[in-house]
Amino acid sequence: MKEKALTVIFCGGGTGGHVFPLLALAQKLRERYADSKMLFLGKKGKLEEYLAAKNNFAFRSIACCQFPEKSIADIFRFILKTLTGTISSLKIILKEKPDFIIGSGGYVSIPGIAAGLLTGKKIYLLEQNVIPGKTNKIFAFFARKIFTGLPMSGKMTLHDKWVYTGNPLRVNLQLVSKDSALKRFGMREKPFCIGIMGGSQGASGINDIMPEAINLTRNKDKIQIIHITGRKYADAVIKKYRSFEIDARVFEFIDDIENFYSAIDVIVSRSGALALTEISYYRLPALLIPFPFAAQDHQKVNAELVSGTGAAFWLNEREAIPPRVAGMMDKMLDDAELRSKMRSSWERFYRPDSAGRIIEMIEKDTDAG
Repeated sequence: MKEKALTVIFCGGGTGGHVFPLLALAQKLRERYADSKMLFLGKKGKLEEYLAAKNNFAFRSIACCQFPEKSIADIFRFILKTLTGTISSLKIILKEKPDFIIGSGGYVSIPGIAAGLLTGKKIYLLEQNVIPGKTNKIFAFFARKIFTGLPMSGKMTLHDKWVYTGNPLRVNLQLVSKDSALKRFGMREKPFCIGIMGGSQGASGINDIMPEAINLTRNKDKIQIIHITGRKYADAVIKKYRSFEIDARVFEFIDDIENFYSAIDVIVSRSGALALTEISYYRLPALLIPFPFAAQDHQKVNAELVSGTGAAFWLNEREAIPPRVAGMMDKMLDDAELRSKMRSSWERFYRPDSAGRIIEMIEKDTDAG
């Protein structure tokens, strides 16, 4: 690929796990290819539209629909919206003439990828999890390469297409001094700062149990909390922390996530692949509580993979009752040697400059024809 201006279309959205890797690649491509056009296709009013605008990338909304359940109405709605979105995507692709298209899985990416195939564009896919999602399984045969964020199952077919690169991380993710990060949240130095998050959509299960669990820890007086709740949950969580007189800062969302990760010593999180990639970058001892309704239970598989190396503990949500969570938190907080081993274990899951390596592979593939 020559050093020139590019036009690239990114397809995917709905959750941070699908949007942030695309954003990282778009940022890296913009650094490398001046005056290039990066265009995001996604669902109006969702995270992809917000992040595209915030980072000065073009965005076009298209119709899309979640995979149907068993009802005829759901199947009809899925077909209709997917066809409508594909037609819209076709018009955009024919007008913009992208050099290639990158999809990140999920139903939001289906129309754009389908339209790209119909117009003969080169398609590259990002798969964040250990178990590939439905969309990427469908399109894997047609893709040039599928870049994976975590080690994949040995049972996957088309082995030459699946490349373990790690999940691309946003350019703003960097280590900030702990003192500076704490000041950003109006906090002072304490023995421990605990980070709690449930992904871009929030996690009601984690939000419900964590204030009580922290209240039951032996280390309560040594702890301060930064808790990212997701939309709609913040007020209720604030009330719970206040009722227990716990030192907590509660946010629906944090844009400067680098300060969040840099301020904390231990994290409680869902086990989506992007969260795990970010945690691996910051080497944080973790308690993982997988989202119980994730497709193919992939968050559980992710958590099992990570915990098997000693980097994290994990609990099913139904097992994550406050006394048990409190006990696991105390186990980490009371044992500095354990925390050190957990931090070291994360190293095997972090791939430096994943975005750069993915772009290099796309360049070689594009130059090869």
